[in-house]
Amino acid sequence: MDTLLLKYFTVIAKEENISRAAQQLHLTQPTLSRQMKKLEEELGVSLLKREKHSVSLTEEGQMFLKRAREIIDLQTLAEEELAGYQKQLTGQLAIGLTESLSASRIIDVVGKFHKIHPDVHFRFLLRGSERIERLFESGELDFALVPGHVPLHRYSFIRLKEEEEWGLLVRRDSSLAGRTSLSPGELAGMRLAVIDNPKILHMFEELSGFSFNDQSGRVSTYNNQYTAALMAQTGIVNALCLRLNCHYGGLVFVPLRPVVPMRTVFIWNQKSQVSDASQAFIEFLRQQL
Repeated sequence: MDTLLLKYFTVIAKEENISRAAQQLHLTQPTLSRQMKKLEEELGVSLLKREKHSVSLTEEGQMFLKRAREIIDLQTLAEEELAGYQKQLTGQLAIGLTESLSASRIIDVVGKFHKIHPDVHFRFLLRGSERIERLFESGELDFALVPGHVPLHRYSFIRLKEEEEWGLLVRRDSSLAGRTSLSPGELAGMRLAVIDNPKILHMFEELSGFSFNDQSGRVSTYNNQYTAALMAQTGIVNALCLRLNCHYGGLVFVPLRPVVPMRTVFIWNQKSQVSDASQAFIEFLRQQL
């Protein structure tokens, strides 16, 4: 049984609400719900009573919560004890990140690793995916978090489980702000701000069926989501972007439905000689992710 599922379950039990638990775990609500269904199927029992705006534990769920917490505590203790036997690592690791919910997951893992190996220092670089890929290829980065369209046969990699979610950033006073979702077809004719990355836009077109060629004169570009938010705040455009774990004044994120799937991968060079710090970090990543 994946102990990550146990952690998800304990957060849901604490919050008594799957939406709030998903926000805390940096997951989408459908993803977290699927994970709980998977756990219940593995155990062969119902753990949660699902109501419209809340969840509560079944009798089996209350019993399992105690054991889940014990397992998590034992795992944490074992990791801390093993860390004491590991040799002291030193060095600096450079990581390139693209804007995504997965980036917060990577940084969370780095924080845990740094507690075990405080003399390993990290340098983060947040850029567009094309720029990150070029810096990685030039050897300026040890690791990179990039969209899953990269040629993976050239790298060692871990595919992250988080599902990135596309949507629109719109002004709170927009007629779209009250919508629970939009279809990709409704983007036609809008003045849009889109990411300045032809590969990602092409991937979006293939998955959604939407064509930016039909948007002549109606598309602006951005290279980071902060700029996209500033553009959307003017009301001149709506920003097509991924959901991030942040909020912008006066703006609302409206997701696209059906979901336009996108995953990220964490890559490193399989041919180069890696340092002891890099190797330890790779092994730690595999355990955490």
